Amino acid sequence: MRSLDVAECINEVASYCNNVSTGFPLIVDTEDYDLFHELISRLRIDVAKKFIYVSNYCKDGSIPDVERAYNNAFSDGVHVLVGLSQACMLHSQIFLEEYLDRAVNETCREHTVILLMHCRDYLHQKCKQDIRLKRRIIFLGNSCNPLPQIIIERNANYAKGKLYDGVGELLSALEQMTNESIKDSLTMSMVTTYSAALFRRAVYSVNQGPGSFDIICKKFPAFSSCVVEENGTELQWQWLKCKLEENNFGKIVAEEFKVLDLEICIGDVLQSNDEYTLWLYWLAIKVMGTDNSYLNIAASDIKNQLDLERSLYFSILSIDVDDSNFRQYYEERKKLLEKIKDNPKLSSQFCNEVGQKGRKAIFYLTNRTHDEQICSMKWLSYYEYSRKEFNYILETNLPQVNLYMDTYVFNEGIIQIDDAGLAGMLTDYFSEYKKQKISNKITDDFLLEVNDIAEKRPYNRILTRLATLKNLQCRDAMPYFVDALGVEYLSYIKNKCKEYGLIAEIRVAHCDLPSITSLNKDFDDFFQNTCRVTKDLDEIKHGVNYYDYEKVKQPIHLLDELAVIDEVLKDIRVKLSQGVIKRAVVFSDHGASRLAVINETENATIELEEKGRHSGRCCPADSDPQIPFATYENGYAVLANYERFKGGHKAEVEVHGGASLEEVLVPIIAITTKPNRLTYVFENDVIEHKHNEKTKIILFCNMPMHKPQLRIKNKFYVGRLTVDNKHAEFDLDDIKRKNRYTAEIYEDNKATGIELEFEIKKKTHEVDLGF
Repeated sequence: MRSLDVAECINEVASYCNNVSTGFPLIVDTEDYDLFHELISRLRIDVAKKFIYVSNYCKDGSIPDVERAYNNAFSDGVHVLVGLSQACMLHSQIFLEEYLDRAVNETCREHTVILLMHCRDYLHQKCKQDIRLKRRIIFLGNSCNPLPQIIIERNANYAKGKLYDGVGELLSALEQMTNESIKDSLTMSMVTTYSAALFRRAVYSVNQGPGSFDIICKKFPAFSSCVVEENGTELQWQWLKCKLEENNFGKIVAEEFKVLDLEICIGDVLQSNDEYTLWLYWLAIKVMGTDNSYLNIAASDIKNQLDLERSLYFSILSIDVDDSNFRQYYEERKKLLEKIKDNPKLSSQFCNEVGQKGRKAIFYLTNRTHDEQICSMKWLSYYEYSRKEFNYILETNLPQVNLYMDTYVFNEGIIQIDDAGLAGMLTDYFSEYKKQKISNKITDDFLLEVNDIAEKRPYNRILTRLATLKNLQCRDAMPYFVDALGVEYLSYIKNKCKEYGLIAEIRVAHCDLPSITSLNKDFDDFFQNTCRVTKDLDEIKHGVNYYDYEKVKQPIHLLDELAVIDEVLKDIRVKLSQGVIKRAVVFSDHGASRLAVINETENATIELEEKGRHSGRCCPADSDPQIPFATYENGYAVLANYERFKGGHKAEVEVHGGASLEEVLVPIIAITTKPNRLTYVFENDVIEHKHNEKTKIILFCNMPMHKPQLRIKNKFYVGRLTVDNKHAEFDLDDIKRKNRYTAEIYEDNKATGIELEFEIKKKTHEVDLGF
């Protein structure tokens, strides 16, 4: 393409601006600073043209808001945009090309002129690809001036050549540059807090200038062998440089801390909160050392003074858990941390870095902080632990998760149908589901079972939520709606109710499909919109807080899930104990699946007209698409396995909308207080069992029973009422081994929270000796 001179270029711009809008901006590019400057000067004569300089969009010396400047150039009127290429070149070549691509294809209602520098090669290439662009792009002049070099200075006293304060001033200079302004030097210095690393992809050559640290090391070479520049800020090194001009380093330290032994004043220094005092103290340890080897080691691994307190958290990591002194250091660490103010940030960092201990990391943790419990959750999914180790970790580090992991046994009364096989399957299914949620892994066998269930869909035999609410006669109970509460939490709820002295009557129902809130609001009419609503659990699953599976794969969100449920139960306990309510009922709209998220599988063969909603678990469809592992209900195709529809958005934490058991099955829990006078005992808590005899046990209650049950080793036994309905006899035919057993008492599928022990002994054969 032909290059124009300034006069020709002015005529082209005038013709463009004075005629009817072409619908596209006019782009002018040059590589000559004088021509660029002259063109701007002559165009500014026309006051009708509104000039937009990108340099004016740098707030307080910050990086320019290029997008805002660009958009303003396309508002109503005649606009001239200056500095777009210079600002983009400070960023990167890719950033520049993105805006050039937009500019050549942009549409505008009126007239926009974009003045560019050093973009000729790229624009020539665009013109070759599309000859129509030759009408929209003008090249001014043939000469090519070199790009300036930019030096980042953190201190104006060290700058060489012309100095500019911040990105805004530098960009303004680039917009107004002439050949005269760079005659003596192509170097431009900019004082900014930004590091040169921020501009590492810039088209311009951007380098870091010498700082106070370099000057100190040149005068005192010993510093360079002990510390690096990153150990302090430019202001800190400048502060020390000024002091070193009057005294040597030893005298500076002695005057500041008034002691020769630095370890004596560590407490006062850490609590001083003075940045320079703490920095000098840490620097003195690194340069001069102390008599305390522990303090020296702690200081040697940290990069700045703020990490000195961090070393008090991290020094334990230098001791192997199998070392004979580990327990001593472990206890000393706990006592030390108790003496200083808790630092949540450092606690979190410690939990992140304890991973250097690999599988043993979890034994460095306690339940002292929430961070440590989160870290324990991560390690349970990282490594395999023996059953003994796993139980120890849950009991000591994760007591709430220990309650969650307890096996919840489903029976016919709970699922409300006469199907022991289905009840047993659900018991095994959710036990395995929780283990795999904790371990963050899906076994092949479990995935096969999920696929099998996805085709059979046995949940259809279970009653609906509304039918269950009616059966439990809950209309007069205080309704607690907990969004996304699935049956996986039943063990936790049952155990917390036991802890709080509450009786939980639990039923399991199924929600409507797809398992989304909008289709599962039948309870609103049933309770006449009087529900106490808790959405925190659902928000955790949707990643409303910081949880995100793409960032953190481990199920650390479970701790907060349990905390939400616990708060609901505490509220119920208070209201029941105060007599505000006599009965509460907890229920949900749907459950959620963690395993469908960690499965990370998109079925490429499934592609419907509309993209999958709700993380791809369900998708609107006009008719049944006849897809394996999917059902069709309420105008949706709903996946029942652990895949998502093609194009479905990945879930942040957990997912619902599908038809897996954990999404579809919902608990309905009627909660009351335990009667004060309620007593259960075994008449025969020691049973002598003979080989051919049946094992029987008799339960007594001080109040009439209706349907007593015993849960022993995750199996339910139904009693036969006798005498005055205060006695029930149980056949324990499959319990024969000599041992002590624990029985959990249920009444009409209500967990009473009472446990009784009994013992089986082998009956001794008596021999008649003739006496």
